[in-house]
Amino acid sequence: MIVDDAHLRGLCELAGPLASLDRAQLAELAAEQTGRPGRGRAQGSGRGLPR
Repeated sequence: MIVDDAHLRGLCELAGPLASLDRAQLAELAAEQTGRPGRGRAQGSGRGLPR
């Protein structure tokens, strides 16, 4: 499962207090919740890269 920005926004909307976490922290949390190893950064950190 790839966690993209839409999934992370969904987590923010549903979780309330988690909205203060940055994208990397949310990706790590999502990886833990889905039982996937690693830090959820297979697609990059999402920082400083043009789309």
